[in-house]
Amino acid sequence: MGLCALGLSACVVVEPMVTVLPSEITYVCQKNTTMTVMRAPDARSASVRYDGKTTALNRAESAAQEKYTNGGTTLYLDGEKAVMSSDSFVVAGPCVSAAPLPMAPMPRY
Repeated sequence: MGLCALGLSACVVVEPMVTVLPSEITYVCQKNTTMTVMRAPDARSASVRYDGKTTALNRAESAAQEKYTNGGTTLYLDGEKAVMSSDSFVVAGPCVSAAPLPMAPMPRY
């Protein structure tokens, strides 16, 4: 989708950008704790390592960029931000990626 100003002879196309989530992301959370997310190549599952424990999760529908859950623990990934909850209580978050993540134009469907 591009934007053009009337009366100008040229248009500048502004593409919406989206964060590209790599297969492994380390986040820094409150109280300077870390959380590492390992996403499957097909992004249908992920595991999260936090507080010395690794938890396996499956992809679920969400308004966030990606959501993973196992019914008790839920992980939300949205750009460089992440939150993990357990039984509806936030256990890690807000968290921010320890390194900048790449950006790419949003796919068109």
